[in-house]
Formats: sequence, structure tokens, C-alpha cells
Amino acid sequence: MAGQIIPINDIASAGVVVDMPAVSLAENIFTDCLNVRFRDGAVRKMEGEEAITTPFTDSILYVAFWNNPNLGAGTGYYIVVTNNGSVDKITAIKNDGNQTIKVLKDNIPQGGVWQHTLFNGGFSFIINNGIHAEPTTMGLTFARFYAEMDRNRTRLIAARAEIATGAISGAVGTFANIDPAVEEHVCAKLGLTAEPISTQVIPRDRHAAFFATLGVVGSSIENIATEIRHMQRTEVLEAEEFFSKGQKGSSAMPHKRNPVLTENLTGLARLIRMAVVPAMENVTLWHERDISHSSVERNIGPDTTITLDFALSRLTQVIEKLVIYPDNMLANMNKFRGLVMSQRVLLALTQAGVSREDAYRLVQRNAMKVWEQGKDFKTELLGDEDVLAALSTEQITEKFDLNYHTKHVDTIFTRVFGDG
Repeated sequence: MAGQIIPINDIASAGVVVDMPAVSLAENIFTDCLNVRFRDGAVRKMEGEEAITTPFTDSILYVAFWNNPNLGAGTGYYIVVTNNGSVDKITAIKNDGNQTIKVLKDNIPQGGVWQHTLFNGGFSFIINNGIHAEPTTMGLTFARFYAEMDRNRTRLIAARAEIATGAISGAVGTFANIDPAVEEHVCAKLGLTAEPISTQVIPRDRHAAFFATLGVVGSSIENIATEIRHMQRTEVLEAEEFFSKGQKGSSAMPHKRNPVLTENLTGLARLIRMAVVPAMENVTLWHERDISHSSVERNIGPDTTITLDFALSRLTQVIEKLVIYPDNMLANMNKFRGLVMSQRVLLALTQAGVSREDAYRLVQRNAMKVWEQGKDFKTELLGDEDVLAALSTEQITEKFDLNYHTKHVDTIFTRVFGDG
């Protein structure tokens, strides 16, 4: 048995091994700590590892040899209690959750703050439905990602706490042959909470919530990766992954600089989410329990947490080395000659007394000339007598000030990052 361990002396005090006090064990009694167990009032060596790993073994308590020179003679022995490996699996998942939370805490915020500092004034544009919408900044884009990952960290902390329970409540959860105090004692030593009510296993809705949270984090990774992939498109090119000297974007087309890392992250997100449905289906077990959940968890437990940990580390590296092209941002902004300011003109017309329907018609007819004839939007508005009847030349010109769209950026950053 691998995993967390507790002093055998403490278990003996709970009445489980009254006839086998810890001090009676010699330091060199066994060298293979995985195959030792209590049986028939004695410590016995077991043949092979199968007896200790099978869920059908008739023993409950196993002893692990732990040679601790800091302890007195006969006190360096510890006991591991297992019910189909539940404690070990839960502890492992809890520890993996800790690591994922650490990655979120240590890495993602750094990327967010870095973008905040560098790109507060870097103009970009919002695309809705694949069409240019209104101006924003690159800093706001990454501040949004930071806030999303911060929410994910909160979710993961809650999910880790929810899954960190243990059960040593007997074959069907009734404590028929073991005192509940033993469960509380062992769980406290393992850093777990005693499961309030269990069957032969801990309720699997806890696991479902944990893996669902991992799925949400994976979706956030894909969200960020997809945005960067879009930024790197040839016709956009506002940002791109770092491309090192000698790197190959395509084995067949030497000119290409493909977003290979974010494409990889998109695929990894699918693998992470792949665990969610099996975890949900594990909630339903026959009667008090069956073993159908076990094979699933032995795969999705390590695979999903390791994949997520790797994906978060890779995403952090992508963001830290991201190459930004501010000039391309402005070029994209001006590609359709002022069209992104249409809402400001629309609102100005309505505030000048023009009905919403008429204002929309006036703005749209000039905007269509930009789409269809390559005209300049502001020039067309300044030449439209109906528009000039409601707005002066100065009022129309003022509506094309880019800084108007960034006047509350600092407020948003304060909400996301705080005053610091």
C-alpha cells in the first residue's frame, strides 16, 4: 500500500488492535511493507501482492513498515486502513487538486498582470459573429482571461474540499464492526473530512463535481487558446505564439508559422472534458455500491489531473512569450474606415431627437457604402444632409475618437486586479 500513513499506537488506543500493541513489533520483522496484515490476532506475512490489492480480500487492516530512526524501538510502525483503496484514491486526487490549484495561483495571475501592465493602451477590436464590432484593448482581453482563471481557482478549491472525505465505516457503511471514532481519527491524520454517511464507498457525486470543475478549467484553457489562434490568423495577426529561430511551422510549406501550442491546448482541453461524463455516470451505482466506478477512476484520476497540470503550464508559457503587434491592431481597426464607430453616431442621432428607426436607417445607409464601395464612413456621414440636419460637423468628427472607448479601462482593471 502506498499513500498516507498514521502511527499504529493511535489505532491501538481506539480498540482496533488491542491484542497487538505497537511496541511488540520488532524493527526488522518485515522488509516488504506492502504485504503485511493483521489476521487472527497476529501480524502475518502475505504471499504476493494480489491479496492486498483485490477488493475481495477478507482483511481490513494492513501494516506498513516505516523505519524512523527518530522514534524509539518498536514505535516506527504505521498502519494503513483501506476499503477498496478509497482513502488512497481520494488522497491522491486531493493532492493532484492541490498541484493544479498551485499552478493556477502561481502562473496564471502572473500572465494576467503582465498583460495588464503592457497592453492597457494597445487597441484591438471586438469581433461579434465573426464581424468587426467596437474597439477594445488587448489588456482588457487578457484581464478577462485572468478573471476567468481566478474564478476557476475558486471553483477548484471548493471542489477539492468537497472530494477530500474519507470513509472507514464497514462493509456497507453502518460501522457494525468498527467504531466511528476510528474513521474520524484516520481522516484527521490524512487531512480528510469524515464522510457523514457512506455505503461501502464514498458517494460519487463528490467525484463528479471535482471532474466537472476540471472540465470547466479545460474549457477556459480552450477559450484562451482559441482567441490566441484567432489573433495569429494571417488576416488578423495582432499577436502570435513565439516562433524560435529554426522552428518549422509546416513540414511542407516553409513560410508558415502555425499556432502549434494553442492548437495542442485545444486538443488537451477535449481530453480533460472527456472525463466529465464518465465521472457523472459513476454517481449511479447498484444498490449500496458496485465496482463499475473503479476502473473509470483509476484512469481519469491520474490522466485528467496530469493533463490539466501540463496544459496550464503550457498555457502560461504561451502567454509569457506571446508576441504582440500593436501596429497591426490599428491597421485592423482602420481596415473598414471608421465603421466600428457606427453605434456612437446612432446614439448621437437619437439624442438629437431623431427616432431610433430613422437614426438606424441613416447610419446603415452610409455604412453600406463602406462595405460595398470602399468609402470612408466619416466622409459619407459628413456628406449626408439628413445626418447634418441633426448633428454638426464637429459632433460627427468627435464620434470618431478612439479614446472614448477606453475611458473606463482603469475602472475595469481595478475590479479585476484590485487597487494594487
